[in-house]
Amino acid sequence: MLVGNAAHTLHPVAGQGFNLGLRDAAVLADHLAQAIKKGVAIDDPAVLAAYAKARRADTEDTIFFTDSLVRVFALDGALAATLRSLALTAIDCLPGVKRILARQTMGLKPPVAGILRGMRP
Repeated sequence: MLVGNAAHTLHPVAGQGFNLGLRDAAVLADHLAQAIKKGVAIDDPAVLAAYAKARRADTEDTIFFTDSLVRVFALDGALAATLRSLALTAIDCLPGVKRILARQTMGLKPPVAGILRGMRP
């Protein structure tokens, strides 16, 4: 079972690898708690496969996001700088877009692990 930096290789931009690791641990806790409640061994391949499947979309989205940030901010030139500034200003001026981006980067895009919603495993 791998979580966090052991499972993912991310550019350290914006601390998203740390956030992803926390979400990994939260979802793992949910899956292990469910297995224990059902009387299933926590090392059962089905439990581990369900965990891996549950983490796939968030992991892929986070990798794409961090990779894109690095690529966009690595572009040189006045045009690239202007476009970055316009994009950042637009995000700041559009509360809906800003909220969606914040929820995604904080790991609050559904489904959210029970432990992150204040539920006990």
